[in-house]
Amino acid sequence: MHRSITLMGVVGALALAGCKGTDGTNGTNGVDGLDGANGTAGTNGTDGTDGSNGSNGSNGSNGSNGSNGSNGSNGSNGSNGSNGTDGTDGLNAGETRGLTTTVSVSEAPNGVYFDTGDAVTVTFTFTDSSGAPVALEDLARTFFVVDGPKDPLLTTTDCAMMGASCDRADSTHHELDLLTDSRVTGSAEAGYSLTLNAVDAEEPGTYSAVLWTTTSEYADQDMELAEFQVKSGDYEADIVAGCDSCHLGAANGKYYFHHIDPGYSPAGNWSLDKIPVDGCVACHNNDGYSENTIIKKIHGVHMGEGLQLPENIDPDTGVFKDYVNVVFPADVRNCTYCHVDDSWKTSPSVLACTTCHDNVSFDATVPDGHVQHSGGAMATTTDCTVCHGSGSTGTAPISTVHANSWTDGLTFDTNVSMSTSATPAAGYFSDGDTITLNINFTDGSGTAYTESQIDEFSRMRLLVYGPEGDARPVLTQAAIDLAASYYNYMDLTSTTDESRSFSGTTLQYTLDPIEGLTPGTYFAFVYGRNDSAAAYGTALVEFQVGSADRTPKKADNCMDCHGDEYMHSSLAPFDIDYCQACHDRQKVDSGWEGYGANPIMTKAHAVHYVTHLNDPAQYNLTSMDTIVFPQDVRNCVKCHVTDDWKQNPTLPACVACHDGDDTYAHAYINTYTDGEGVETESCTVCHGDGKDFSVENVHNITDPYVYPYVR
Repeated sequence: MHRSITLMGVVGALALAGCKGTDGTNGTNGVDGLDGANGTAGTNGTDGTDGSNGSNGSNGSNGSNGSNGSNGSNGSNGSNGSNGTDGTDGLNAGETRGLTTTVSVSEAPNGVYFDTGDAVTVTFTFTDSSGAPVALEDLARTFFVVDGPKDPLLTTTDCAMMGASCDRADSTHHELDLLTDSRVTGSAEAGYSLTLNAVDAEEPGTYSAVLWTTTSEYADQDMELAEFQVKSGDYEADIVAGCDSCHLGAANGKYYFHHIDPGYSPAGNWSLDKIPVDGCVACHNNDGYSENTIIKKIHGVHMGEGLQLPENIDPDTGVFKDYVNVVFPADVRNCTYCHVDDSWKTSPSVLACTTCHDNVSFDATVPDGHVQHSGGAMATTTDCTVCHGSGSTGTAPISTVHANSWTDGLTFDTNVSMSTSATPAAGYFSDGDTITLNINFTDGSGTAYTESQIDEFSRMRLLVYGPEGDARPVLTQAAIDLAASYYNYMDLTSTTDESRSFSGTTLQYTLDPIEGLTPGTYFAFVYGRNDSAAAYGTALVEFQVGSADRTPKKADNCMDCHGDEYMHSSLAPFDIDYCQACHDRQKVDSGWEGYGANPIMTKAHAVHYVTHLNDPAQYNLTSMDTIVFPQDVRNCVKCHVTDDWKQNPTLPACVACHDGDDTYAHAYINTYTDGEGVETESCTVCHGDGKDFSVENVHNITDPYVYPYVR
């Protein structure tokens, strides 16, 4: 508005002037006039196009949670999943989890043996009876040893390779405990490993990595080993074997040595005896956990009653105090009974010899209680083969002084042979048949004795008996006379016996006709001698009656322990076919329970359990009352070779071990005697095969394993 007014003023001035002059210079601007009043608002312009969206702003803070909505309805059930794997079976009362250990060693770098600088890695696994892994930390005891070489004069615990202490003053010595050894790696599933120190100064030979393991309270235990070669590929074979002949439990497979007996642990440590002799050497070596070497231990135990020094036999401190009554069941001089090579006669040593000859001194000044070595004083490292080696020209080769036989010291003046008359075509004698025995006697040079000489023999007796396993005297006048006489033999020197005749120098003895005998195997046994100071000559012949099938022996295997020894001086070998000649089942109203001599089933059981009997004298065992059976007597199948022991229990067998008054009362209450004195036992009603109190059940020491009584 102000600009309009100014323009009109200028036009007016120009008109008054009348003419236009030159423009003057512009004047200075005047001061701004006052703002005019606002004009009326114009109409709004059209909207512009939308601008682009601005960038998002930052998130605001979370609002507070709203209240929970109501639960929705349940959905339909899904389909069943697949079954999981079966769980491990639970344990029955008294049953344990079981423990099986394996031990293996890494392969030698050269594929044959570990040489100097090589390190052996030993791997262990542990599983239970179901095959499930057992963790190392679940074990209570781990005893790990490396020993070698096998030569018993050189074997030591290899503490250097193990990285263990061999100082007996240390609480842990000659062993490693895998539970605490930080070098052990692995897991229960993959197995555990221990890398030993590198081979260094070891002697060449065969070495063993041995591990003994137990669970809490020794409930489960095991021992295993792995052998490996050091500095030589020549394997060292064992020099002894055959421990199982006497010590292996035939029923449960356990070895019965020292450690199986309760003592160190309440149930015994059977697993320490598991691997003879290699397992034994883990502790019993020339520098081992035990101070008693394997040579001393084995010889000393089997020498038993022959040891003499207090250090061995003192009842409180003697090394062999528990074995002073041991009688080796064969001849202890028979080195080949245990030794399987010739080292016993080719490599004699002071260490070996003085374990049996323990009172022999090699010192110049002989200690009290000793005798000096017959070759005089000498160092323990002396070469003993000069005098005692095999083939030695010295004074006493071992092969000579240990040559032995049950005939040693005996003089034989009579040899006996015997046969029967021809067996019928059927293969057996029948009722009505008569058997003739043909008996020949010769002297030591083989010259036959004549009839007149036989008549003068100091003793020559015939016993006929059977059947096998239930023997009674048969087919002679002695058998008929037993109702009034203790004796069951015929005197072959009797010139008045009408059953005796001669054909040249052959004595022919005609037995009574067979009538009503139980079918089976029968025997004729002759024993005698010309001079009463001489040893007996013997002969045994068997014959079949009523059946061609040989009656199986109920028990056998005596020679497994007794070897080729003879009992009763020279009378008979350890064979029940000989024993039952006298120890039969015939009642004669005298002797033990009216049997005369103890039946063989009574005698054999009682003598092997004699140290636990109430009254050994009733079995005539007072001179044998320290005998110890070399395993648990409940291993019935050690001797029995048929099932008769569990199918037909009988009084004479059972009371032989169970000899208390209560047992006798029980046995006789359950035995019926008829008017003629014939006894009928009822043992099988409760104790027969398959019954709750069967012999097999009450003698079961296998499943589950039962530790032995104190032997």
